[in-house]
Amino acid sequence: MSLLATTGRDTMQAKRNQTVEEDLQNILNNGGNVWVIGDVHGYAETLISLLDRLNLDSLDRVVLLGDLIDRGPNSAEVIKIAREDPRIFSVLGNHEQMMLANFDPQNLEHFNNEQSAWLYNGGRATIQSYIDEFSDDSGNLDNYQLVKRSAR
Repeated sequence: MSLLATTGRDTMQAKRNQTVEEDLQNILNNGGNVWVIGDVHGYAETLISLLDRLNLDSLDRVVLLGDLIDRGPNSAEVIKIAREDPRIFSVLGNHEQMMLANFDPQNLEHFNNEQSAWLYNGGRATIQSYIDEFSDDSGNLDNYQLVKRSAR
């Protein structure tokens, strides 16, 4: 769940999420921990190792401060971890904003000029991690699952 709720994929206008803020405050009030992690940049193994070392219990929460993707080898896995663990919340960073504005899972081979800034800032690694995530052992891309999962 995101601390910031967006009003649309392209507008990226963010609003505070009072429900999440109240949850985090309740966690602290009841003796739980709230850990804050920034700039994971696609390094899923590092994130997993850090989460393991935190030894989180059900009362603890982790807030990811954006820039979960780009540069590192497994942005798709980082996003999966953030989405699937109910103890993890995230804030959109500038790299996520660039991805939302420029990632076209139906057209991974042809890039336009507007996408160049994102590609230069690590977008190529993110695209590759999604291709790797949704390709079978023979290298065939499951485009349907890629589009379905990246649209969530």
